[in-house]
Amino acid sequence: MQPEPPDERLASPGRRAARVWCVVLATCLAGCRYTEKPAKHFPPDKEPTLNITTSANASFSIDPNSRGLNARTRRLTIQSAVGETVAFELRLHGQSGTVHNLSMTVGRPVLGAEVAMPAVFRLFRVHSVAVGDSPGWYVRLIGRADRPSHVPDIVVPAGAPSGGFPATLIADESLHAFAELTVPPRTAPGVYTSVVTITAGSGALVEIPLELTVLPLTLPPIEAVSMLSRVDLSHLSGEKGAAVATETTRLLSAHGVSPLLTGVYPITQMDRADEVRIDWSDFDRVVAPLMDAADNHAAPAWCRIPLDDSHALGRIDHPDADPSVDQLVTRYLRECAEHFAAQGWIERSFVEVPCVDSPGDDMIGAIRGYSGLSRRADRRLKTLTTAHLSGVPERTWQYLARADVDGWIDTWCPPARFCDPDILPAAKTCWMTADRPPYSGTTDVTGNATFARVLPWQALRYGIESVIVGSATGFPTATDGEPTRNAELLYPGAPFGLPHPVASMRLKYLRRGMQDLAYLSLLDQHGLDHVAARLADTLVPYALTDAYDHHVADVRGIGWVRNERLWDDARRVAVDTLLHRIGYAAQGGRDGVSRGVAWENFASDAGRVHLFVEGVRVRPATELGRVRVACWVVIENLTPAVINGRLAFDGLPAGWQAVKPAQEIEHIAPNGRRRALLEAETGSVERHAGGTAAMNIAFHTHDGARRSTAARLCHIVALNIENELVINGDLSDWPIGAGNVASDFLPVSGAPPPTASAARDTRCLVARDAQRLYFGIHCAMPGEEHDSGRRSNIVHYEDMVPMGEDAFEILIDPTNAGTNAPEDLFHILVRPSGVVFERGIGTDPPIGSRSAWAADARYAARRADRSWTIEMSMPLIAFEIEPHAHQIWGINFARFDSDRQEYLTWSDARYNVYNPMSLGNLAFP
Repeated sequence: MQPEPPDERLASPGRRAARVWCVVLATCLAGCRYTEKPAKHFPPDKEPTLNITTSANASFSIDPNSRGLNARTRRLTIQSAVGETVAFELRLHGQSGTVHNLSMTVGRPVLGAEVAMPAVFRLFRVHSVAVGDSPGWYVRLIGRADRPSHVPDIVVPAGAPSGGFPATLIADESLHAFAELTVPPRTAPGVYTSVVTITAGSGALVEIPLELTVLPLTLPPIEAVSMLSRVDLSHLSGEKGAAVATETTRLLSAHGVSPLLTGVYPITQMDRADEVRIDWSDFDRVVAPLMDAADNHAAPAWCRIPLDDSHALGRIDHPDADPSVDQLVTRYLRECAEHFAAQGWIERSFVEVPCVDSPGDDMIGAIRGYSGLSRRADRRLKTLTTAHLSGVPERTWQYLARADVDGWIDTWCPPARFCDPDILPAAKTCWMTADRPPYSGTTDVTGNATFARVLPWQALRYGIESVIVGSATGFPTATDGEPTRNAELLYPGAPFGLPHPVASMRLKYLRRGMQDLAYLSLLDQHGLDHVAARLADTLVPYALTDAYDHHVADVRGIGWVRNERLWDDARRVAVDTLLHRIGYAAQGGRDGVSRGVAWENFASDAGRVHLFVEGVRVRPATELGRVRVACWVVIENLTPAVINGRLAFDGLPAGWQAVKPAQEIEHIAPNGRRRALLEAETGSVERHAGGTAAMNIAFHTHDGARRSTAARLCHIVALNIENELVINGDLSDWPIGAGNVASDFLPVSGAPPPTASAARDTRCLVARDAQRLYFGIHCAMPGEEHDSGRRSNIVHYEDMVPMGEDAFEILIDPTNAGTNAPEDLFHILVRPSGVVFERGIGTDPPIGSRSAWAADARYAARRADRSWTIEMSMPLIAFEIEPHAHQIWGINFARFDSDRQEYLTWSDARYNVYNPMSLGNLAFP
């Protein structure tokens, strides 16, 4: 009998590799097979399909990759612990004709022949929501091929007056059915069976057997982490509003998310003696039913103390600024504390300190003001702020020094990108505001299932007690109107004939994440905390401030496993380990060999070693007439084991020679990374089309694995010309020489390049004469020009992406020093509507020093049916360095394609084009 997966902290890489081979050998000798592999093992052209034809000769198919569907056996198989909510889905696709009155039913699960489960499946139809312009983080991190135009997200009850069942399915359209069931307490373990019946009209088209295995496990309540979602009650008045608020809080609580009630205030008056008198009747009529709801025990509602900028007494700029106002606020807060305590709400409330736009004295004053007054009023009142501290100020945009606010706040709840539990003042509570990838997961509809599911895991991994995930609804629009893309967790029910909101799939993914934590809690209870830790380390290697690279805006990639199948595999590993620990293996659990194989398969699939090139710089070599090419390589170990290996060029072109045969890379810790330098020399850099060439690099780990990547050598020349070019926006007179054209741009997301037919023609020509440097820019556009409606010479940066109108950027470092400091760059941003010249990058908040640059440039733009072009020239002395023969500058070009919502770069800069290390090379022959 093989024990549960051992604590890898005690195992060396060699012992781990040996154990893997022992497991495989034992599997073969025992004749056992791990048979629960996912559907990916079916070749795409061989996958079995479920095709159904109606009596009217209309036909549709069932996607074999539907969640819970075993395409080989044509059965739905799901597994659940007691107290868990599990689900399956069926995705139907119309093939021909029109299927009318399509409906679906799910029978009550039965154990054996007679014992029926008390619970029943709840059936929904999932509608898609259109995704418009992408947020900046999405453009920066996710390739276009992975961005759907529509996302199935609106979960409508099957019995809704419209948008439920029966439905109509026409050819080339899809229908998404979703069913869930919560296994009630005291349900006997075993295999329960049922049938899913799909009908059209009065006849059954297909019956799909369903098997629900109830495990001998009961999920415990989650105590370590909670999720909160803001519910603005300000527009929910009257009977209709009360019904919406009630259903909103019920939906959130049922999915393990605590409603955070805001936006409602008691009637407050001051008498002639300046005494505060509060009428709580209207406030309690709205709030009390939501705070006291019987079904809120799993995820109880919270209520913010009704004092903020919307309240007449809530505008506090600095402590003791006006003693009379301070006295009134103190009395008001004292009344709030007494009322909340009498209602039993005081432990689920806080005074929220509003954030001001800038740090420093204003922020410190607000924190001390609110905190001081609340403590003076009643020590039971807790203060919360979303402001952030910084232990390393130079790495952050805005920060508060810890000494300035130490002891003033009870709960710190900063955005994830500023959340560092290690630097909080002693004895304070750390919460987190959900942010954007890679700092945290997100409830934005653009992410896949893992983007919401990961949030509870990130909180647990970093010791975060609660996460504020954003708003539940966009009131008042949540009660009427058409659904639109948003980050709210609920949708308006009015379009479907319902008087209350409906859930999103993202809310269900959040619940799935909370249930994952329940399994980790079970592992802890059974002395298997090392298994829980390894699962968390494997699925969520890093987040929060660990996602920084060189500074807060310079990020690593997404730090969690994005393949949803692997999250389900992790749950399966946890279940098998628990069943073995409680002695259930003989009654149907997997044997030891199969469990070992399952664990190794999961660890192998989920663990990753990333290899990418941060920059390739060309500089003169010590030997006259030769150049040296330096490749800065990053090796990232996102596996649970230490790795060692050798890094080397994997074949160099003729005439090239490596400075060193290889670099030995020792001891990269789990979730660690290492930068290494490879160098090669040659007589001259060969000119390639587009100014790019590939240099292959390989990393051989000591256990025999091999990772490889291609370093993109970007090298162009400033073509020498005799006569000054006419700057009129017309590129037809531009000279094209050997190697003075930069093209073949790649997505900054690091995704595979688009196909040739999909790629936009973007190129930049470079020339020089004795006095000036010239750029000729050509940007292809679609046949009908895309008008973003946001033309402005003011650049709006969103997550280091110049969003809005189409833009082309030129970034130059004449010193070619290859630092990581954005202020070392000369930055030119070109749009059809204007040009920006600057030293450094003008992001807001700033990422470094920035100043205007008097470039003394001449430029002209021209629009055509399918392109826009710009010619530009500037004196060489504007770069504060005089180029000479054989000198090489650092240079890069980038383009934001507003039509495709894609950010492209010539030098293959990853995630951040404003890192001088990632520039290409401009030679002055």
